[in-house]
Amino acid sequence: MNNSVQMKERSDAQSQKALKDMAEAICKSLHLVVNLIKPEPVTRVSMFSVKSSFCADVPKLERAEEIAAEAWEMGRIDGKGWLREVERLLNKREKKQRAEIEIQFFAVNDGCLCGVPNEVMSDIAVEIWKRSSNPMLFFNGYTNGCSSYLPTAVEYDKGGFEVLWSNLLYYQYHGRVMPLNRDTANQLEDEVVKAWKEF
Repeated sequence: MNNSVQMKERSDAQSQKALKDMAEAICKSLHLVVNLIKPEPVTRVSMFSVKSSFCADVPKLERAEEIAAEAWEMGRIDGKGWLREVERLLNKREKKQRAEIEIQFFAVNDGCLCGVPNEVMSDIAVEIWKRSSNPMLFFNGYTNGCSSYLPTAVEYDKGGFEVLWSNLLYYQYHGRVMPLNRDTANQLEDEVVKAWKEF
């Protein structure tokens, strides 16, 4: 048996063990709480949504060229088409692009699943959960689609692939050349908490 076959078998065995360990950890955690779960009659089921408008700034050409150069250097991402689109927008004197995001809510009794059609960072969900004062409010992304990555302000400042370079690939699908502005996560948190409290 050659080395590559032995390495693959060892890797498969490690993966199987890791999967078994994870399953056992989940079962152990569930066992602690499963008997505490008490079914309740459903007294309220409702769905609603609110729409909010957010902005993304079109970068100046010099900044766009820096982003494209960095994306090529760090990830071999070709930004020529994206640069042409940035230049086209700037020639039309467009400095901002808008995105309307639908925040959807599905409530059962005092609990609620809500989400947006974006790839959202888990820190946003945790912040919404804390601010809502409701341990049964669960926020998530990928709700009826995905119209771009939505970072926290801290991650926005770091840049990198998801925040900046992915736009060079997906701008044509998202309808924007840049991510939603730095304060979008905080604004979205405000909108979700306000809509839930008013419900």
